[in-house]
Amino acid sequence: RSIAIPSEREEAFRALSRRRHQLTDSIRRVKQRIRSLFLALGVAEPAGIDSWGKAAVLAIEHQPLSAGATETRDSLLSELKYFIIAQKEVDTKLELLAKEQDEAIRIAAMRSVPGVGRVVATTFAAEIFNPKRFNHSKEVTAYLGLAPIVQQSGASKGKANSSPSRSTEATKLAGGGSMVPQKAIAALARKLAALLWKLSLPVETA
Repeated sequence: RSIAIPSEREEAFRALSRRRHQLTDSIRRVKQRIRSLFLALGVAEPAGIDSWGKAAVLAIEHQPLSAGATETRDSLLSELKYFIIAQKEVDTKLELLAKEQDEAIRIAAMRSVPGVGRVVATTFAAEIFNPKRFNHSKEVTAYLGLAPIVQQSGASKGKANSSPSRSTEATKLAGGGSMVPQKAIAALARKLAALLWKLSLPVETA
């Protein structure tokens, strides 16, 4: 079977969407480094740090620390602010590109699903890039690495977990984080992917 290759515009949109997720990971890592610094110094974390509100960030910024630790804290906060600003800029550009490339209608349709916000819908649109190339929802879940793998051992046969190629990113769409209910998360992600694919199709196709 032929392999679908995104156009230059589609690949650019997908690259920017992936950059958005890279920035999200960078923000998470910087926050963890700040908390690790406070833990190593034996300094109590300010109230509200779990939600990283303005008050908590301000408390971190004004927390008295020893020489060296103060500069480390300030450097990390500067890095955090940079990533947050960069993410907002990417969000703005993604929204503009979605309108320019007629992705806005597809994204709006997918956002009609409860729990599906702008980031999830935009990510799905960018990764699928041309929903009409799939003939069935099973092809979509297989493409995303959500289709169960059949394992055979002698005369026995059974289904294993989903393909690992894209399943990590896809299960994020369903809010997956814990390893305990992984099968349930994968099943939910498959259903969600199938629904979003149908909603992203042109009206005459869907």
